Amino acid sequence: MIITLEERKANPYKQELFNRLSRVCYKMHDRCNNPKQKCYKNYGGRGVTYCDKWQHVSGFIDDVDKIPGWDEKKFLAHQLQLDKDFRIEGSKIYSLETCMWISRQDNIKKQPSRQKPFTAYNLITKEYEHGTMKKEFAKEH
Repeated sequence: MIITLEERKANPYKQELFNRLSRVCYKMHDRCNNPKQKCYKNYGGRGVTYCDKWQHVSGFIDDVDKIPGWDEKKFLAHQLQLDKDFRIEGSKIYSLETCMWISRQDNIKKQPSRQKPFTAYNLITKEYEHGTMKKEFAKEH
């Protein structure tokens, strides 16, 4: 996706889209690079980074509509968030290959603070099973 300066000047919708996408990019950079940012400990503090292309807003915006789950209307309605762990659990890089646009509800489920590893014993199969989210595990079993 390319949003030119001329488009932004002529079209308030394109300006809003550009501004919102820029904020996503800047917040990603802040989480990964700024030790004073409150979420840094869960991102940059754990070695999370972003691909070279996304070092600049223009590179990020160029890839936005190629990231799975992209829906411009849902994004502008605050219904989508960028996630690096949904496609590849435990991913430590934000990139086109690892990211996905998902709902806030799905993103909350994947937050490290909400994932507590556990082991369950299946009385029928007599096997141990492992999980990180008890509620989801219970629904599946």
